[in-house]
Amino acid sequence: MITVTDQDTSASSPGQHKGFRIFIALFLLWAIVGGVLYITKGNHALFQAVHSLHTSVLDQFFYYYTYVGDFVVIGPLLLLVWLLPQQYRNWRFFLLLVFTQLLPFLAVQGIKLLINAPRPSVVFGDADWFHRIAGLDLHAQLSFPSGHSAGAFACFTLLSILLPAGKSFWGILFFLLAFLVAYSRMYLGQHFFEDVYVGSLLGTLLCVLLYVSWWRIFRKK
Repeated sequence: MITVTDQDTSASSPGQHKGFRIFIALFLLWAIVGGVLYITKGNHALFQAVHSLHTSVLDQFFYYYTYVGDFVVIGPLLLLVWLLPQQYRNWRFFLLLVFTQLLPFLAVQGIKLLINAPRPSVVFGDADWFHRIAGLDLHAQLSFPSGHSAGAFACFTLLSILLPAGKSFWGILFFLLAFLVAYSRMYLGQHFFEDVYVGSLLGTLLCVLLYVSWWRIFRKK
């Protein structure tokens, strides 16, 4: 289990953590490359490129893996982070855990309701290359942005900030775990590229903003 010192939880800015720096470097690379691809290739072309590459093994894997971006997985994971290390069991850290998920969720839901974009199954459902996985319920509306992507990136951004020095390489693993959630949403046909791209940006940036605010408020306590 990942453990850190009291100083790490209340008196360290995210920039001081090597694990976070690794995570954020990969995130910035994703933000730049993803933005360039979006501009040069286009939203629908990128979705098709991901979604049309299917195998039976990946169908099964992503069918279940996508739940890593759902609260049914994120909630228990963050609860363990709060309960197991003794130094985390305080109301200040609990508030941090709650709001790093709640704020991205509210932001995503607000944008979803405002834009009400159609899902890929509505736009491309009749195309020969559109792949339907047995037992998967494809949504029709509220596509932009991806809540699973925002939740996953918010969760793993926070975990990367909490990494101790000896576990900094986990920053790579945490980024890949978050990125695969975003990828799974396109693979399953639930979201377009722009949905997961913006969702990942929202989740990461809001988590960092909240942590910095929390640290400045409670660092002397």
